Amino acid sequence: MKWISFPKSATQPDISLLGGKGAALFHLFSSGFSVPDVFVVTTDAYERFVQQSGLREKINLELIRKVFNDMRWEEIWDTALRIHNLFQKTTMPDDLCDEILQAVAERSDNKRLVIRSSAPDEDRAAGSFAGLHESYVNVSGEEAILAAVKNVWSSLWSDRALLYRQELGLDVGSSTMAVVIQELVEGDSSGIVFSRSPNDKSEMIIEAAYGLNQGLIDGDIEPDRWVINRENSDQIRHTPPQSREFQFIRALHSGLKREKLEKEKVAVPPLTDRQIKEVADLGISLENEFDAAQDVEWT
Repeated sequence: MKWISFPKSATQPDISLLGGKGAALFHLFSSGFSVPDVFVVTTDAYERFVQQSGLREKINLELIRKVFNDMRWEEIWDTALRIHNLFQKTTMPDDLCDEILQAVAERSDNKRLVIRSSAPDEDRAAGSFAGLHESYVNVSGEEAILAAVKNVWSSLWSDRALLYRQELGLDVGSSTMAVVIQELVEGDSSGIVFSRSPNDKSEMIIEAAYGLNQGLIDGDIEPDRWVINRENSDQIRHTPPQSREFQFIRALHSGLKREKLEKEKVAVPPLTDRQIKEVADLGISLENEFDAAQDVEWT
């Protein structure tokens, strides 16, 4: 396939082709970690879309209306809106649509998907792009999949993303985007592990909530939080939320829905002591694998 990359075919994951998330997932797959079924719509596919459709030229025209670094917030907002509208009005090439849908059918047919941004500069050391680009959870059906891919591409040019790139002094004209497509895994609980606490490098932090991760990531659900001794994975302290009332789960057709927790879960943390140790050990293993502190979503 020309515009799609699979973990088994990428012996040396290339961030410029796969983006930060895609390259990291391929690395984990090749190292034997448990990774949900995944493939990447590469940055070459994005470039094919914007070049063949004439979008690249139109985007560049928007960016030269005024020196980008001199644009005020409201000017960036207007620019982002115009670029977003250009994406919505532009049709994806048939060969690109066919290849994406073929990859879905071969690996994830009839499965619910997570479609996520994976920009090459997303995980750069100088800044964090977390939450700036779009991701979609519980996507199914050909039209919805293709629309989600295009919306992820479009989010490269959101006002938030443009403002952040302006703050970092990045060349926005060279921005590009890969898209990660994964099988949706529904765990009883999900969370994030920070392999090194920003406050104390001898500690790690685990956050967890019932259901899927999106509520925790978006700030809609307050998680249970554990501070862990990195040396032996012992718990130092546990901070429960003010209340455990809701969880996010897969909606029937698409997206997520918030529902009340079952009574027996309200008074019980989403992780057992054994599971806390397993997540802590995973955090250490990932840090050793990448030779750097990691913050990783898990379920």
